[in-house]
Amino acid sequence: MKKTFLILFLYVILTSVLGYVREKFFLDINYLMYYKYYGAAKAWLPLPAEWAKTTFGNFSYEALYFMKFPFTVFFSLLFYVLGIFFFIMTGKKKLIRYYNFFYLLLFLFAGIMVVAGVIYWSKWDSPLYYLSRKFVGLEQSPVPALIIYIAGILSEKFHWSSDKLEGNS
Repeated sequence: MKKTFLILFLYVILTSVLGYVREKFFLDINYLMYYKYYGAAKAWLPLPAEWAKTTFGNFSYEALYFMKFPFTVFFSLLFYVLGIFFFIMTGKKKLIRYYNFFYLLLFLFAGIMVVAGVIYWSKWDSPLYYLSRKFVGLEQSPVPALIIYIAGILSEKFHWSSDKLEGNS
């Protein structure tokens, strides 16, 4: 039990640090995009970090905008892989299939919302796009793994099984 608590604690700390790094990364990219789009005269946001200016300063606004999509996928995969390691380290490998399904649902809901927004409103930044960002934001957090982990513990505690849930008892 102490080992599991330690693994849970380390997982939350590690994903919190990764979440901070991800947030700082995207904020600096957004600040850089703002300065490129509006110019320094209208800038009210903080200056982008030096690393962002030196690494991405030569890219156009449009290139930076579309570059954020692969970085979003990258951070989603990082959180996903950390979740897989969390289940392995806590001895809950059987929960990985539910975790995979949950991630797939989040990804599909986000994608469907973007496509529906583009079809209905004929633009990327439709109201559904902003809702889809919430689903992607959930993917980039420890929440999916923790939900599945807690559901697994409750399932064991109350002796739920897929057979009982499907009526095959």
